[in-house]
Amino acid sequence: MSEVNEARVSGSIRHAVDYLSNTQTAGGEFRTSWSRLVDMSDSTYVESPFITGLIFLALSTFRDARMAVLRRRGIAYLLTKRRANSFFSFLNEGIDCDLDNICLLNWVIQSVDHRREHYRALAEKIARFPRREGLYETWMRAGANHENDTDPCVSVNTLRFLCHNGIKCDETIAALREMLRSGTYLRGTLYYESGYALPYLIFTLTPELRGALLKVPEKGATCARRPPWLSRAGKLSIIDKAFRLFILSSCDDEVAECDELAGELLADEMAGGGWPNWGAFRAFNYWGSAQLTTAFVAQALDRYRATRFRTHSSFGEVNHPASN
Repeated sequence: MSEVNEARVSGSIRHAVDYLSNTQTAGGEFRTSWSRLVDMSDSTYVESPFITGLIFLALSTFRDARMAVLRRRGIAYLLTKRRANSFFSFLNEGIDCDLDNICLLNWVIQSVDHRREHYRALAEKIARFPRREGLYETWMRAGANHENDTDPCVSVNTLRFLCHNGIKCDETIAALREMLRSGTYLRGTLYYESGYALPYLIFTLTPELRGALLKVPEKGATCARRPPWLSRAGKLSIIDKAFRLFILSSCDDEVAECDELAGELLADEMAGGGWPNWGAFRAFNYWGSAQLTTAFVAQALDRYRATRFRTHSSFGEVNHPASN
């Protein structure tokens, strides 16, 4: 395990931004690949606007000049993939309506597009989409005559966009609370591979939404204590470590484990900067990108740095990158 100190952590965060700056395409995309193996060996390129958008969610509070350039290029790319009705599709294909893409990517774009009435109307339309036991449906289904499946992570990204645009989502909040209590997400959800994906996404919500879901006392940008349902399950992947560090660095009583996780992530850094590709999603195959892994790790290390060393950080509360 690498030595953990502020200088080492800050250096790795800088390396992450360097890596992302050097690997974003001229058109603004962060390249995605799929593989039959979770370690993403023998992978094949595929275009996924969603993964580019998810990178910007992870980096939404980084406010340096280079990040502003990355974000501007990335949003320009996303706009070329958005349809006239403001919808997106999974892997940029015409598969069933994909709320994960629609809601997350419009949330990212809305940070620079201030047509409030347009996004409110889109949110009202989405709020009328079918739900099952409070959760919004995914694009996945067993066949043409079957109902679409649900995934709680999709509902978190949907909730983010709807609530940002003033839509009340009490039924979905209640359903997500029940999912957290059930613990079924700890083996991953329908197509989010990590068992920490659901709590991670919840911790990227505004403090008000996060508090409503967790029912754990808030203390500024952190929780006063670890949520009782956040157990540790088995060997952790790089993405598991990043998610867990991000979550636990948002709690006040987890210094020892945070130091351990940060040290492991520092040791995982590639020689040229950045962190290796690992499967983040499982939809028939595994999907991911080294840039996505790197963004998750940079976000986690930045939150860890801010809470562990109590120094100035590029990290602010995850809310909406409108000020960038």
